[in-house]
Amino acid sequence: MTPQQKAKEIVEKFEKLLEKDLPTYGRIRIIKSKQCAIIHVDEMIKYCHAEHIEYWQQIKTEIQKL
Repeated sequence: MTPQQKAKEIVEKFEKLLEKDLPTYGRIRIIKSKQCAIIHVDEMIKYCHAEHIEYWQQIKTEIQKL
């Protein structure tokens, strides 16, 4: 899976999770989903093997572009 695809997948998962708490606040929900996704990716970077760090950093960059 490309970093772009993975970034989109992670953000969409958080967006679905936040949907019931923020049903009518689409833009806010997207912003919060991206924030959650970045926190998740930061944790992955912190604890993953060295050979995967670059991949997760690329995912973080793609999340920020969304």
